[in-house]
Amino acid sequence: MPLTRPRRRAVLAYLLLSANQPVSIERLIDALWREAPPATARDQIHAEVSALRKVIRQAGGVDLIESSAAGYRITLQPGQLDLDEFTRAVAYARALAAKEEFGAGAHQLRGALQLWRGEALADVAGEYVAPLRARLEEQRVTAQEYLAELELACGNHDEILGWLADLVSDHPLREGLRAHLMLALYRSGRRSEALSTARELRQLLKEDEGLDPGPDILALERRMLRDEADLVAQPRPRALRQLPADIGDFLGRNEELARLITVLSGHRAVPVTACVAGMGGAGKTTLAVRAAHRLSAGYPDGCLFFDLRGSDAVPHSDFQVMGSILRSLGLPGAAIPGDRDARLAVYRSELADRRLLLVLDNAADEAQIRALVPPSPTSGLLVTSRRVLAGLDGAHVVQVGVLAPGEAVSMLCAMVGNARVDADPVAAARLVELGGRLPLAIRVIGTRLAQRPDLPLARLADRLADERSRLDELAVGDREIRAVIGLSSARLDEDARKAWRRMGLLPVPQMALWTVAALLDLPEAAAERVVDRLVAASLVSPVGGAGETRFALHDLVRLHAREQAVDDEDTASLHRAYEMLLALAVRADAGLPIRAFPTPTIEAGAGAASPAEPVSWFEAEQATILAAVRDCVARQWIGLAWRLVAAMMNFCSLQDYIEEWVDAAELVRSAGGENEQGQAALALGLGGVLRGRGRAAEALPLLRMARLGYRRLGDRRRAGSAALQLSAVHRTGGRWRMSRAAVFWAIRELESIEQTAQLGYAQLALGNLLLETEATEPARLAYQRALEVMRATADRAGEGTVLICLAQTWRRDRRFEKALTIYEEASVICHEVGDPVGRCMAADSIARVHMMTGDLTLATQHAKAALVIAEHSSHPRGVMNALITAGEVAMQVGDLLEAIEGLSRALQLAQGFNAKMDIAHITFQLARARHAAGEPDRARAIGQEALDLYTALNRSETTKVAAWLAATAPPGN
Repeated sequence: MPLTRPRRRAVLAYLLLSANQPVSIERLIDALWREAPPATARDQIHAEVSALRKVIRQAGGVDLIESSAAGYRITLQPGQLDLDEFTRAVAYARALAAKEEFGAGAHQLRGALQLWRGEALADVAGEYVAPLRARLEEQRVTAQEYLAELELACGNHDEILGWLADLVSDHPLREGLRAHLMLALYRSGRRSEALSTARELRQLLKEDEGLDPGPDILALERRMLRDEADLVAQPRPRALRQLPADIGDFLGRNEELARLITVLSGHRAVPVTACVAGMGGAGKTTLAVRAAHRLSAGYPDGCLFFDLRGSDAVPHSDFQVMGSILRSLGLPGAAIPGDRDARLAVYRSELADRRLLLVLDNAADEAQIRALVPPSPTSGLLVTSRRVLAGLDGAHVVQVGVLAPGEAVSMLCAMVGNARVDADPVAAARLVELGGRLPLAIRVIGTRLAQRPDLPLARLADRLADERSRLDELAVGDREIRAVIGLSSARLDEDARKAWRRMGLLPVPQMALWTVAALLDLPEAAAERVVDRLVAASLVSPVGGAGETRFALHDLVRLHAREQAVDDEDTASLHRAYEMLLALAVRADAGLPIRAFPTPTIEAGAGAASPAEPVSWFEAEQATILAAVRDCVARQWIGLAWRLVAAMMNFCSLQDYIEEWVDAAELVRSAGGENEQGQAALALGLGGVLRGRGRAAEALPLLRMARLGYRRLGDRRRAGSAALQLSAVHRTGGRWRMSRAAVFWAIRELESIEQTAQLGYAQLALGNLLLETEATEPARLAYQRALEVMRATADRAGEGTVLICLAQTWRRDRRFEKALTIYEEASVICHEVGDPVGRCMAADSIARVHMMTGDLTLATQHAKAALVIAEHSSHPRGVMNALITAGEVAMQVGDLLEAIEGLSRALQLAQGFNAKMDIAHITFQLARARHAAGEPDRARAIGQEALDLYTALNRSETTKVAAWLAATAPPGN
């Protein structure tokens, strides 16, 4: 995080060092200033904490700093603070050394010291810092001194000489470090230098403090002069070290690496097995080798590595592997039995007292590993496999997936150089994403770029962007992604291979179980058993979502699977899955709380059950439906494509996923097709959406096309719906006569068929039109007729909307109590049916009633509640209305700055919708607010804009605005 201010760093550091306990303001003041705090100390601390919270939020973190009456508190989990981890690791190292496990103890200390990144509390300003920094530095040097002691106990005197000499140079009077350096020099055959080190200390102490060295140094010096035999390190038996070389550009996997080291470190009561599982190319072997190198000091008898060839047609048997391990341990061929049981007995006997780490790479299954588990807890077993070896008793499974985006780019940097990546970071990010952030794919990409310094990153990214040839591009030398994935799929049974192949046809990264069942034409239970085999093979990954498990294919796995899907049965299975998707979408649409559009009559398949939570179902499947639409267009399944688009029309309107829906609908329309019902449905949906977005000029021809299309089809219900949308377009543009004609036409059409809720919406539209152009009584009658229809057709969402509009008429007549009663009834219904738009309208309207009755406290509360509901439900029109009301309330309260800010935001939204009536109203309210704020000239200029807008709309409000302009005119004008 960007914390450049030393004082801010000091506050954060002190809270972290006091984690999980409250820190009072007084304690912080004392820590930062001691005896001389400034008068503004409290304000400074409050400001720094506020700034810290903001920085943490901007960095994507949680609200880390809690406030209470006792002060500030940061709550941390174990392992989150480096200092705690350092202290724990040092204590654990001492415990291991007490059991004479010096190598393991040294390994723990090295890890602890790696947590230090320079001087403690660097760039931190505060009175508490200097003494604390000294204490922390003492802990660090003590740990370094102890590490030197353990390394000497392990016989590593040659390896630590340079490091020890640097430490003594930094701390020349520290006798413990100097004693370790003397012993390391002596054991390395450098006796005279060891004795010289003691003389140097004697001279320094005499010059600086007039003292002699301590008794330990003097005793060691005397023993060296006598060349006592026990000063020489005992020769160490040569440990078996068969690990492949560690990879220098290993990046990421810190959490997985830590888990492996934790599992395979320290004392255990029973044998322990760790299994690294993941898809081919995920870097399982690289991770296992890195972990084994880190763990090697804790296994003094050696580390053995064997490739089990689990991806081959005939993997190595456990019998063969036992023989290889026994030969590595030095047994001659004659001593290795040919009988399996006898060989197993010898294997267990040889491993019983050893401290070995076995790394078994590329296991085929549990059966290949079970007999190879070491019999004693002193040895460890680390296995890699493309399968999740869940059947291996007691195994700790560590699954590896793709790299994080930053890790993937860092890996590419390590291969091609920072300069090349920094020159085109966008292309670098594209490359790693196109490689699916799979380590092997990134290695292939990096190798290709390294071979071609002239090749721009963007050009290679463009080549990889073509899915048809991506796998061809991801090959270099003997590394080929297609071959790696093929090894996994080759071991699948026929049903699993068929499922994998057909799942690859779907153009989405993940899918629900019912989708797989449709692809296989199987019941879900049977399909799940097949998918389980794909999960075990690391070709499919289970992921959570919308209350159900979904199944994901890595992009490169999906491309390889698609290459295998070549027969007509596979294509037919995809069509079947899309038909099931359509059937479920139709059922879900029928269960939505609000259905703004009468979706086309689409037959839902017999096997489609209604989703229990329609909105959640659409949220989970939205990406699938949109991808299916694009795929259907590409395959010329246009009839299926437009039905899928139409089925999600109401959901996208409800949740404000309008842009995504428009893109899909326009794609299908541009694909053509002779189906008039499909063209009419898409024209109605697009026209309605564009109207709602203020794009009336584009909406008008589409809605006319929809009305004419449905008339030709004899579908009066949907023709009436198109007419209502046309009426709304005309109303927004101030064309009142044409708007009224369209509404009456819609009502006549809808009254001629069996009563539906759509007739209620037509009466509602008529009421809205009358409320704007006439007295309240005609509008009230239209609303009451609409209410009767909504109740007769059990449309609760429509009932709530009509009640809000009906209450509006009583508010206009200043019957505030009656209006409030109806608004509250509407609010209950909208909450009951899950209609956030209706809840927002009701809260906003209640706020206006309280404003009109002078209860500005309640008005403010309800206006803010409306704004919260609108913002939470991504309802921009609701946000606009709530901002208008809140602005007008703030103006009455006298908070003119808040009023101007809120009304200005509302104006921007209204201009985005091209809502001319709203623009005029907000402009006039802004004029009033500016005038009250003491800006008369600016206010009158804005008021003139409002007058011009109302005049163009031929509205009665022109009289009121003109009167206000006259009243606010300067004297003499």
